[in-house]
Amino acid sequence: MALKAIDLGEESGSLADAVAGRLRELIHSGRWPPGFKLPTERQLIEQLEVSRSPLREALKMLESAGLIHAHVGRGRFVQGQLSAQASLSLVRTWLQAHRRDLEHLNQIRCAIEPAAVRLIPRAALPSLVEELRAGVEEAALACARGDAIRMSRLDRDFHATICEAASNPPMVAMAVGLIEATMPFGQRVYAIPEAARNSLADHTAITNALAAGDLRLARRLVERHHRLAFKVALTHRVEGEGEGEGDQPGTEDASRPTPAASGAAGTPYG
Repeated sequence: MALKAIDLGEESGSLADAVAGRLRELIHSGRWPPGFKLPTERQLIEQLEVSRSPLREALKMLESAGLIHAHVGRGRFVQGQLSAQASLSLVRTWLQAHRRDLEHLNQIRCAIEPAAVRLIPRAALPSLVEELRAGVEEAALACARGDAIRMSRLDRDFHATICEAASNPPMVAMAVGLIEATMPFGQRVYAIPEAARNSLADHTAITNALAAGDLRLARRLVERHHRLAFKVALTHRVEGEGEGEGDQPGTEDASRPTPAASGAAGTPYG
């Protein structure tokens, strides 16, 4: 089955994203059914007209999402059909096995990313917000179609964009490095529908806080976002369940004020 070559002019995101999206379409459409053996890397490189590096990155994305699996000496195969519950169980088993690494990385990001928000120059906020809103809109579409791979890449871009707006190059380098290190976890977290929806809601709230110029609220929301994502990913439990509902996403309380409530008509402060 010949494949159409990748044309980045028709795709959004990186070349690896485009390759992963093309292969994912073949799987979801049934053209590559469960048990189907994928063409060799050489064949895929020739047909898609890409180099080995983005192809391998794309294949790793599909493996992380549970769409394909590799057998040493035999090649890669499309994963057999699993029920939604079975798929979710596999994702959670992997996350629990890597819980300590995920927890350590999350703790560092909780410290660094809010600090990066503090250093964003106010003059940079309008262009930053415009870029973030475009990403959130695309993430909403990816969430609606259950595209965990694309959502994880957009999540990386969202946080990297915020950190890169900070006026501290060493901090930016450290933050972006941590974001890249958590990519394998993100691909699995976004396979959990509840976690994907919560993350999208949090990204929207963070963007709104920055649009209002409320850096203090944005910092608090970024920190809370990481804590909540970690909890939901590992326990499928939204923060606040059993503790009162005021701290759940989409609700407001004293610990999570809205931009309008943070100051008169969204008056900015840092």
